[in-house]
Amino acid sequence: MSLDLSASTTAVRHSRQLWWMGYLVVVAGGLVIAAFARRRITEPWIGLTLGLFLLVLLGWLIRPRIALYVTIGLTAVSDLVTVGWFPFVKNFSSRESIGYISDALTISPLEVSLAVGLAVTGIRQYAATGRVVAPSPMLRPILLFSALVFYGFARGIIMRGSDIRISVLEGRSLFYLLIVFAIATNVCTEAKHLRSAMWWLLGGVLVQSLLSLQFFLSLDPAER
Repeated sequence: MSLDLSASTTAVRHSRQLWWMGYLVVVAGGLVIAAFARRRITEPWIGLTLGLFLLVLLGWLIRPRIALYVTIGLTAVSDLVTVGWFPFVKNFSSRESIGYISDALTISPLEVSLAVGLAVTGIRQYAATGRVVAPSPMLRPILLFSALVFYGFARGIIMRGSDIRISVLEGRSLFYLLIVFAIATNVCTEAKHLRSAMWWLLGGVLVQSLLSLQFFLSLDPAER
């Protein structure tokens, strides 16, 4: 009986801490968004963009699995050419994006979302099981793949003298696989969770296709 009462008290305390953490994130994020919106009042989309992005980050604290689905869907919608204004996979330094903040901010909302998701799900997994990533038969192949990518990345920069800025911009997406795998392994514990992720992916592809069709129809006949 005392163990049940202790567990219940711990759960209530954890819930309160989570609520206050989420509240502070919303308040801090709201102040940041207001500051950017006021500074760039000629670009009305920046406030909405950062507000929606804040909801994604807050989702990692409250419903990590839903935040993963949303991240997958928004990534599938993104396209560098046909949906050039869509900000999710573009750096905050991309001027054509409605999420543009500064030329010096060469990081994308996708990368921030994955970093927060990895931190939140890793901490929760470690608190529950003592491991940062849940056991999976695919863990070793993914680690091997990532190690080979890192080797190629380092070899190109150190031995070939490649431009490190270009290498980071073009090659960093190869490291997303390990991060997404770790997050998905921690939060997708049933087959239905993976099916839901696939539906979000297909939904994003559908939206991107419609936006690409609209882009194509808006071109001049010569450009088509």
